[in-house]
Amino acid sequence: MAKKSAPKTEAAKSEAPKPEESTPVQASMTQTDAVKAAIAEGFDKPSAGSEFIQKTYGLKVTPKYFSIIKSKVAPGTAKAANAKRGPTPKAVSVAAKAAPTSTDTFEELKKLKELKERVGAKRFEEMLEFIG
Repeated sequence: MAKKSAPKTEAAKSEAPKPEESTPVQASMTQTDAVKAAIAEGFDKPSAGSEFIQKTYGLKVTPKYFSIIKSKVAPGTAKAANAKRGPTPKAVSVAAKAAPTSTDTFEELKKLKELKERVGAKRFEEMLEFIG
């Protein structure tokens, strides 16, 4: 029986089949970099993107985190960025808010008359002087 000989050269050793390996995590790879890479690979959905990052880079990224980073780094993907804003509300002056209408003025005068009848003319005049 012949003895099997081991490969003698370094090239022969490197060509030997290796067991399947997942891509190792790069030392400088951050979660944000991984999200950017996943978006560049076409993974736009948070659940698919986080699975891709877990399998490819071995980093745990939640779908929520993926979505947050995607909205910050991917141009035009945030819904708020695409939303059209409406016109800004006009400032209303205090005088315009407080300006009574003719109907309101008549009602207020009726209330003043009722107050005068309730408290008496002398007390009513004291009240007007206090206000005025």
